[in-house]
Amino acid sequence: MSRLNPHLSRPAYARLLKAGVNKKSFGFTLLEMLIVVFIIGIILSMATLSTGPQQYRLLKEEAQRITTLMSLARQESILEAQELAFALNDKTYQFQVFDGKTWLSLADDEVLRERQLPSNMVLEVNLYGETITFTSDNSETDDGDTESEEEEDENRIRILFLSSGEVTPFELFLRYDDQDQGLLVKGDMMGNFTIIEEDEL
Repeated sequence: MSRLNPHLSRPAYARLLKAGVNKKSFGFTLLEMLIVVFIIGIILSMATLSTGPQQYRLLKEEAQRITTLMSLARQESILEAQELAFALNDKTYQFQVFDGKTWLSLADDEVLRERQLPSNMVLEVNLYGETITFTSDNSETDDGDTESEEEEDENRIRILFLSSGEVTPFELFLRYDDQDQGLLVKGDMMGNFTIIEEDEL
């Protein structure tokens, strides 16, 4: 004979039994837990999909900015009869002018000034048949010190814009460090710059 719950009247207890529910059946079933996990998975996948296009848009903006600045630098090198360079390290990129002895930053040039690399962006540069990878790192070193300007400049690679109009041929692949997809910027000796999107590679 069933024991009655002292907190339930006989009619209420009978209704619970008729509905197939007793005092031991409260809680989540396996099916309910699977449904919750499924919903969480959908939410996470939607968040990932929404982040992807945003990152790709930022990559494209950066690639367009770089090619536009390179075109302007090439024109200036011809008009001013100067040798310029696109200088890149793992923190920044800038344009420099050669004064006959060394490369100097165009710090006072509002257009060709130094710019920070976007956080977590990776730039792979193919120059003279060699590929060099730069991962954006704007943090301080472990001991709290930052590199000197001389040390940073020594670590830069340079794409040259000669006063004759010639440009160092290069390939510059842009992506984020958590993704393999990206954009390719190509420049030839004649100063033609092209952005190649992922589906065209």
